[in-house]
Amino acid sequence: MTPLDVNNYENYVNHIIKKSGYRMGGTKYAPVLNAVIEGYQEGLSFSKKFIPPIVDNGDPTLILFITDGENEDHMSTDVIIRKSASKNVFIQFIGIGRYSFRYLEKLDNMRGRSRDDTGFSKMADLAAVADSELYSTALNQFSNWLRGVQ
Repeated sequence: MTPLDVNNYENYVNHIIKKSGYRMGGTKYAPVLNAVIEGYQEGLSFSKKFIPPIVDNGDPTLILFITDGENEDHMSTDVIIRKSASKNVFIQFIGIGRYSFRYLEKLDNMRGRSRDDTGFSKMADLAAVADSELYSTALNQFSNWLRGVQ
């Protein structure tokens, strides 16, 4: 498919994805988290190139993960969340819409992590939330994580 860029983002779904015949399946969190936290391979099998992770052990990294659906890959997501706990990263999940996000609500109590490096907030209508509420909600747990408060 044609790559998404600044010149085609406004109509990308209607003009590129829908016309390609591609149909979206269930929501999966793990592939995105793996790419950001561990890096990924890009290209064809004979010309693969490793794209390094964004997360490293330098400055703290904040990932804002905005989703409109419950994920179907709980086990795979659990694995990468447990790995991320040993890295200098905090993942703030923001659920938008009227869905129940049961998995994300349970993340704060996930066992098998060296520290709690995830937060979750839910917003029915992101456009209706005042900027100050959005920022304080999205950054509150991150701020505590930076200070070592769990």
